Amino acid sequence: MRSKQEIQKEISATQKVLARQSSQMSQEQTAVMEGLLKSLQDELAAVEEGERAAASAASTPSIKTAVTQGVASGAAGSTAALLKGMEQALLAKPAGGVDEEKIKVIIDQKISEMGGAVSFEQLKPYIEQYLETAREIELTIPEYGVTVGIGQDDLIIPNFFKVIDDMLVGNNVYLIGEAGTGKTFLAKRVAKALKRRMYVINCSQFTTPIDIIGGQTISGFKEGQLLMAWEQGGILVLDEMPKLDANTAGLFNDPLAQSSKTTPDADATIPNPRKGGEPITRSPLFGCIATGNIYPNKVDMARYVGNNQQDLSLLDRFSGGVYYVGYNDRLDAELSRYKFIYDLFVGEKSGAEIGMRYYMIEKNYTAFAVISLRTLIAVRVSFEVELVREIQKMNGQKVIKNGKTFADAVESFLVAFNANPVVKKDLVDKYKLTKTNLNAMADEAIKKFVAKDWEGLLTKEFYKKGQVAIKSMESMAMVKKAVTEESVVFDELNS
Repeated sequence: MRSKQEIQKEISATQKVLARQSSQMSQEQTAVMEGLLKSLQDELAAVEEGERAAASAASTPSIKTAVTQGVASGAAGSTAALLKGMEQALLAKPAGGVDEEKIKVIIDQKISEMGGAVSFEQLKPYIEQYLETAREIELTIPEYGVTVGIGQDDLIIPNFFKVIDDMLVGNNVYLIGEAGTGKTFLAKRVAKALKRRMYVINCSQFTTPIDIIGGQTISGFKEGQLLMAWEQGGILVLDEMPKLDANTAGLFNDPLAQSSKTTPDADATIPNPRKGGEPITRSPLFGCIATGNIYPNKVDMARYVGNNQQDLSLLDRFSGGVYYVGYNDRLDAELSRYKFIYDLFVGEKSGAEIGMRYYMIEKNYTAFAVISLRTLIAVRVSFEVELVREIQKMNGQKVIKNGKTFADAVESFLVAFNANPVVKKDLVDKYKLTKTNLNAMADEAIKKFVAKDWEGLLTKEFYKKGQVAIKSMESMAMVKKAVTEESVVFDELNS
C-alpha cells in the first residue's frame, strides 16, 4: 500500500490539472479526471482508516499469542487444546463480524466428535469457518511441536491440507500436473505455512551428485541441497523430478526411505560427504516434495520430451503421497483479477461460452501451448501496465507511447501457434483476437476502473477479498514503479 504522503501528492497534482485544463477538456475527460480524484481521495481515507485500526488493535492480543495461550491452557498434545486455541484466537480479535456463540458451538461440537489425534484435512471445514473472520490464523500443534500459519488464500489450493499432513508425518509427496498448474506454488505455500525453508533442485539431465549431496569443487566443498535440507531442516523441492538421469536420481533412495516419522530422527542418518565426517542425522523439520508433468514409470510422451523413465525403487519412496494437480479455476480467477481476462483465457468448460483453455483442450491444441498460471499473470500485468499509463496520461503525466499492452500480450501468446496457421486462425476467429477488438476490451476495462465499478471489473474470487482487493487495485505499486522507471529510461535514451 502507498504511503499517505504519496497519495496526497498525487491528489494535489490531479487537482492542479483539473484547475488548469478543465476549460480545455471535453465533458467526458472532465468526468474521468473527477473520477480519478475521487478514487485517490477514497484511497487516502482507506489509508487513514487503516492507521486508526492499527492503533486500536495495538493493545489486542495477536492471533498467534492467543492460540499459543489457548493450547497451553489445555491438556498437552490434546485435540481439545488445539481447538480451544483456535477459539481463543478468534475471540481475541477486535469486535466486528465475530459471532462468539457460533465459534464456541463449533468448537464444542468438534471436541465431542474427536477425542484423539486430529489431521489438518479433518480440520479443514472448521478452519474455513474461522477464516471468514480472520485473514490468517496460526495453530500450534502440540503433537508435532510446530506452529502452522494458514491464510484465506490457502483454502483455494487443492490438497493443501493433505500435503501439510504428509509433511508432518514424514511422507514424501509427488505432485503431477500440466505445466503451469501450480505445483511449485503449492509446495511454496506449504513451506510458508509450516515456516520451513525451501531447498530447491531444478532437476535436469545435468543435475550432478554435487548439486544433491554436495562434494569437493575447485573452490572448496559445496553443500548439496539434500544435505542442507536433511541436516538443517527444511522442505526439499525436486522441481521437475522426471528430468533427472535415473542413475543420478538413485542418490535420493536412501534418504527418502528414511523420511517417515516412524523412524526416529536419531536413527535416520545418511553418509557425510565431507572428509572424515560423521553420519548426518535427519532434522525433525525435513520434508520432500517433488513435482513433474508425468508419472515417470514409462518413456515420455510427445509434449514433455525432456523427461526420463525413473527406477521403481525411487517411485516407491512417494507411494501414498502422489497427487494430481489439475487446473484450479478459483486460483486462476484470483490471479487473473479481471473478468475479461479470465473469461477469455479460462471461462466456461463447455458450451457456446467455452473459454479458450478448454477449447484448446477439446481441439487438442495443447500440443502447441497451454494456458498456465504464468500465462494469466503475464497477460494481467501487461494490462495493468497499460492501465497505469492511461491513468497517468489522464493526470497530465508524460508516458511512453509504444509500451506493452494487453493486446501485445495476447498476440505474444499466439506466437506459439505460428507453426500451424490453421489452428491460429481458428483461435483468432472464434475469440475475435484482432488488435482492434483486444484494444476495445482493454479500453472498456479501463473505463470500469476509473468509474470504480469493481464488481463489473473484477472476478468474483478477487472481488470477494473486499477492501484488500480494492486497495491493491488502487495502488498497484509494483506496476506504477515499473512504468515510472520505464519513463526514466525513455528520457535517458532521448537525452
